[in-house]
Amino acid sequence: MPSCPRCRDKALSCLSSPGAKRCSECVLANNAQCGLEGPDIPSLQREKTELDAEREAVVAAQEANARRARRLRKREQAFEKKMARILFHEAAAVSELEEEERLEAQAAPSSLPLSPGWGAADIDQVLALGSPDPLTPLPSGQA
Repeated sequence: MPSCPRCRDKALSCLSSPGAKRCSECVLANNAQCGLEGPDIPSLQREKTELDAEREAVVAAQEANARRARRLRKREQAFEKKMARILFHEAAAVSELEEEERLEAQAAPSSLPLSPGWGAADIDQVLALGSPDPLTPLPSGQA
């Protein structure tokens, strides 16, 4: 008579009566999974089906995450290009403004007619005060 897996592993004598679902050793040890009847094929098939379904779900999740990661990387690349364009245009605009200011600064002193006694420092002081015309006398108390 074949032994159950527990009795075989523990080298016990596996005794059972005809038609019994568990051997005497498994009954004494309160072992519900005796295995005397042999493997439960439908249960094993269910377990295999569950494992296959779980594996397929994991693979599908991995593929979805890989697609999501590729989309995110494309969005990041588009953002980086957008920022590079913005920074390039901002830098160009700043350079253009700086060049205009430099040209205006070079042209400003030579374009202002100087009255006798006025120097470059006087012109800078008048411009700092916001007088519309450097030749217009300042109100008293501002000079």
